[in-house]
Amino acid sequence: MAYNIDVVADALLNASRERRIEVSNLKLQKLMYYAQGWYLVLTSQPLYSEDIQAWVHGPVIPCLFHRFKPYKWGAIDEKGKQGNPVLHRYLGMLLEKYGRYSAKELEQFTHNERPWIDARAGLAVDEPSTRVITQEALRAHFSALMQASAAK
Repeated sequence: MAYNIDVVADALLNASRERRIEVSNLKLQKLMYYAQGWYLVLTSQPLYSEDIQAWVHGPVIPCLFHRFKPYKWGAIDEKGKQGNPVLHRYLGMLLEKYGRYSAKELEQFTHNERPWIDARAGLAVDEPSTRVITQEALRAHFSALMQASAAK
């Protein structure tokens, strides 16, 4: 069962606040992309049902982008609703891996990963797009990362 997208975003913001990690809208979008990818591999289920689109600055979930658009490039200081402890723990582990990176670093990571590259195939670097990064593409990419990590 997928979680409501706002519940996931709130839980991620709460977990980041506890760890004193500043999260902008740009960083939130990338963290939500990584959260979905790893969750698909670990549970065989989507974390949330909303599509991730391949925008110029990397993966974006439009409804969250618009929700947090008033913060522009600054840190989101909105207090999220308290959520599910299992979700909170999962997102905390995700932040241990990705939270230390800046929004721009995470953007660069996604620009070098197959799901975003494939979704933007044939587009100019600065060309707007609403193409979807599919769950299948995410599952394949993150499965390969997991296998590579296990082989080390």
